[in-house]
Amino acid sequence: MRMSLENIGRRLSRTPMLKALVPLVAGIVVAGRWSLPLWGAAAGLVVCVAAGVVWRGRARADLFIAAAMFFAGWCAAQMRPAVQAPQGERVMELTVDEVLTRRDGVTLAEGRIVAFASGRDVERCGAVVRIWADGSLSLREGERLEALCRVRPFADNGYGRYMLRQGVAGSVSLDSMRVIRRTETPLRWARRLHHKAVERISQLGLDTPTQAVVAAMAVGDRSGLMPELRDRYARSGTSHLLAVSGLHVGFVFIIVNLLLMWMLTLWYGYAVRCLVVVAAIWVYAAVTGFSPSVVRAAVMFSVFQVSMALTVRFDSLNSLCLTACIMLLADARSLADAGFRLSFLSVAAILEWGLPIYRATTRPEILMAFVPYRSVGHEIRYIALRTVRVAARWVWCGVIMGAVASVVTAPLVSYLFGTVSLWSVVAGPASVLLSGITVGAAMVWVLFPLPLLQPVAAWVTARAATSLEALVEACAGNDAMIWEGYVPASAAAWSYVAMAAFTLWLWSVRDRKRRRRRRRK
Repeated sequence: MRMSLENIGRRLSRTPMLKALVPLVAGIVVAGRWSLPLWGAAAGLVVCVAAGVVWRGRARADLFIAAAMFFAGWCAAQMRPAVQAPQGERVMELTVDEVLTRRDGVTLAEGRIVAFASGRDVERCGAVVRIWADGSLSLREGERLEALCRVRPFADNGYGRYMLRQGVAGSVSLDSMRVIRRTETPLRWARRLHHKAVERISQLGLDTPTQAVVAAMAVGDRSGLMPELRDRYARSGTSHLLAVSGLHVGFVFIIVNLLLMWMLTLWYGYAVRCLVVVAAIWVYAAVTGFSPSVVRAAVMFSVFQVSMALTVRFDSLNSLCLTACIMLLADARSLADAGFRLSFLSVAAILEWGLPIYRATTRPEILMAFVPYRSVGHEIRYIALRTVRVAARWVWCGVIMGAVASVVTAPLVSYLFGTVSLWSVVAGPASVLLSGITVGAAMVWVLFPLPLLQPVAAWVTARAATSLEALVEACAGNDAMIWEGYVPASAAAWSYVAMAAFTLWLWSVRDRKRRRRRRRK
């Protein structure tokens, strides 16, 4: 089948934010290679916006708007320049923003250099650094340390360049001999919620490995994850379950909607449920620390919930691109974040590949509505067949979505991490189901810490997490579907060019089939 530019243009007209996202990303990438004064990029943005307003309604207006988004991306990148860390050993004031992990007597945290001594003066800084501290220090989030230390720059390799693009200037080593003074500072309300949620999960009485997995999946606390456990999840293709993302926000979205189904019988029940669900989504985002992937998912599910209440249809890909534009304009460094790129690619592939493939491979469900109910046996047969069919459709949907997400992220995962596991396709539906049960039970206990719920939540959480660990260990121990090797950047780029061409072909064919169905009607 040949591609139709008219059909592709019609599809692009329904996703204007996609046409804005492409030049925005191009502007950020170009700004990382060539420098331009901020006033120059701002002037280009103003001129292009003015030209687009003057020639609005004409074809050339789209070119000016695209150029305006290009300069907007350039401005966003220039407004967040990398902060240089001080050179040499000197007294610095550090603040601990987040404790990443504690293992083998060493604490890894992320923090900022607030100020440092320069001769007789004190200079303000703000550079982000990774802090490696001796376990005896017991670093806590929010505290400030005054210490004699040195910032070591990262090596000139892939990992070092990746950290620099994220705005991390280097690493700092601390021990009790170098720390001069420590002071506690009050945590922000979001971090207080996070610590409260971690404390309530610890009250479930789970063993240490299970508690580490539950805390990571439910509230984003990965400080207890051991390297061996991380490696098992990576080899089994389920490492995304340990990082709170759109999947976990989707669990909260579904669970809260199911718990509030009774509100639909009330006056303005749709509006009340909409407000409660949106509030629950953003409270969960606050509990997990407002990570970029969670914020992106929270925006999308909030839009989806409001559209459900207003019975308004919206384009999911357009909402995804709108969310990406907002996040990149707020912080252009998000483009260098592996989680941002992986989650955006997987969600876009599920929307544009997974859903069409699922609809094409499943017929409309016929639930045997015309089966005569002459005996109890017919009723049991009807319920059994209906249950089996619905379960089969859910399993098939999980297989397709897992396969699509694995295929589209494989080049980038291989380029960044050097390991690609296809076990995510096979074990995807079961792992997602078990993680959903784990997150749901843990969050019910976190939100409603009633004494009667504690044993039930502990039992359900422990059984689901243990079953998930057994599945992960079985997949990680079999190398048949694990490929190790780094893909060159050029090969990864060309693979995504091919995927983009395939997506355009899908748009063309899909619109052609829709027109044929309309003509038959």
